[in-house]
Amino acid sequence: MFLTPLQSMIRFPRSMLLTLLLALSVSGRCQDVYPADRDTAYLNSSGIQTITLDSNKLNNLTHLGMLWGFIKYYHAGVKQGRYNMDAELFRILPDVLNAQTQGKADKIMEEWVGHFGIPKPCPNCRMATRKDNVKLSPDYGFLFAVDHFSTSLIDKLFYIRDNRDTSYHHYYAEQSFSRNAAFMHERRYKNSWHPDAGLRLLAAYRYWNIVQYYFPYRDIIGLDWNKQLAEFIVALNNAGDTTSYIMACKKMVAIIHDGHANISGENYDAFIADNRLPPIKTMFIENQLVIVGYDDTLGIGNKIKPGDVIEQIGNVPVTTLVKQMLPFVSGSNYSHQLHTLSLGRELLLTTKKPLLHLTINSNGKSYEVDLPTQICPKPVYGHSAFEPHELEKGYKILEGNVGYVYPAKLFRHSTDTIMRMMKNTRGLIVDMRCYPRQSPLGIMKWMKCSTTPFETSAEMAIDAPGIFEYHNGTALKGCDSGCYEGKVVIIVNQSTISQAEFSTMGLSIIKGAIVIGDTTAGADGDVSVISLPGELKTGISGTGVQYGNGTQTQRKGVKINKIVRPTKEGIIARRDEQLEAAIKIIEEVK
Repeated sequence: MFLTPLQSMIRFPRSMLLTLLLALSVSGRCQDVYPADRDTAYLNSSGIQTITLDSNKLNNLTHLGMLWGFIKYYHAGVKQGRYNMDAELFRILPDVLNAQTQGKADKIMEEWVGHFGIPKPCPNCRMATRKDNVKLSPDYGFLFAVDHFSTSLIDKLFYIRDNRDTSYHHYYAEQSFSRNAAFMHERRYKNSWHPDAGLRLLAAYRYWNIVQYYFPYRDIIGLDWNKQLAEFIVALNNAGDTTSYIMACKKMVAIIHDGHANISGENYDAFIADNRLPPIKTMFIENQLVIVGYDDTLGIGNKIKPGDVIEQIGNVPVTTLVKQMLPFVSGSNYSHQLHTLSLGRELLLTTKKPLLHLTINSNGKSYEVDLPTQICPKPVYGHSAFEPHELEKGYKILEGNVGYVYPAKLFRHSTDTIMRMMKNTRGLIVDMRCYPRQSPLGIMKWMKCSTTPFETSAEMAIDAPGIFEYHNGTALKGCDSGCYEGKVVIIVNQSTISQAEFSTMGLSIIKGAIVIGDTTAGADGDVSVISLPGELKTGISGTGVQYGNGTQTQRKGVKINKIVRPTKEGIIARRDEQLEAAIKIIEEVK
């Protein structure tokens, strides 16, 4: 799949721009009024304040959650926008909760399924179990197991599956122009800072089913996803206040090991609005939390210095804090989780107090210090400790006639200027330790003499939720003549995520290109935004991305030709060892 200029500009977006673009992608359908929109019976509450769980109720609620998601995404009437599935859940929920046995609950659910009507026969529907060109096949949880549901209900579900609506439009799960799922009609319940028990159950159902049917990396989560729904139900039901609910949601989304699965949203921003941080930059080096820089506006330069190791925070060892916090930190791999912990606004160094007590080890000697804190803005997505602050335009010529490009500060109109500046350099360094403002793929097309595909995409099958199929991947366009002849080195690290990883994949196919640095975030694929009750948001990597030869990037990160990691000695000496290694590679070229 070849990207247009607009598509390449917004590949893997992270802001509210995504919502606007997804709305445009459905040709204005989101402006239509459906019967589901007119069902406003449960706008602010489920009507169920508490749920007392026992083994029977948990079993029945687990079955209901899987059934609810299947009807939501497979029933033709629901797909056409005739039913509000949140309201439908809250109407049946009291009866299921009052069912004393699985058999009684099963009968209630079978009658409920009949309420949605019998879909019209679809003799030309492609089988949902087709095998051709499939990366991931559907998993319906326990729905088709006779020990969980009656044979008569299973027969109804088979009919719904095999006579589904295969049109492009889906009220709840539209396909965006980037070919990932866009969940356009999910109510946010933004006034419910601490959602009631029914809404918390909805959060578990909504998230579990979206991952079940629209997450292309479900097969590499690393656990049995079908068993997780019951755990989510228990955890969210036990979330007795706002803090507990938010932390339960953070843990729920972190379990899929996807760097795009963070918690955000208006209520979440308000929840952490008074969090404070000391004005220091840290990163994990050799499994130690190392200070790599600081802002001396609060006069801390006489208390710490780059290269110092933070051993304890508030008298608790950093190693202990990491173990406690990891289950709540989204990240495709351990390396990126540590990166997130080192700079997050609500994580390791967060406090509500004006002073943060630290134990520092400097040159082998430990001492205690209280650092002043301040309310800080959110960390920049893709933030790196090695950001070249002095660079205004995103490119320059380094000593020795070496070109340097920093995509976080690039603009599309810079293409011709960069080409003129860089075409006679000995080599070119593309510093991908950032999140690109502008993808360098289009800008760097003059570096290749031919158009070459570099990745394969696994995209949702519009006619059968749960299937992901391989499609032709993106090609990096080449120039017609006079392509670049110098050495190309791409630098990556833990802050290289999403579009930065995708761009690195493309640049790495330039003849003679070398990728150096450290493990990247391993979160690749256009983001599908998910709303959870209480005005919370999260996301998933909505398309599957891999190299053209099938090599996986999700969780693993991009291919690296030469591992180069920062050291404490380098930080003390104020050296950027990865940039130095890149320059050395170019200087060695004859």
